[in-house]
Amino acid sequence: MEKNVMAAYYHIKDQPTKIEIDLSLDGAKKGSAIGLMLASRIPHPAALPVGFVVGGLIGAVVGKPD
Repeated sequence: MEKNVMAAYYHIKDQPTKIEIDLSLDGAKKGSAIGLMLASRIPHPAALPVGFVVGGLIGAVVGKPD
């Protein structure tokens, strides 16, 4: 298993199910920048850090694996 792979296990079912998600560093950078641009339009003090983190997570999961 690679270092940049996130694994999720579902213990609800009888059979173990493993889902591996390849994370993208470039996608996280682009997602963070897009999240900051979108959050800058929201007049709330917590909008910038939340937009940065959420954009980075979405970009890391959706972006092409490194």
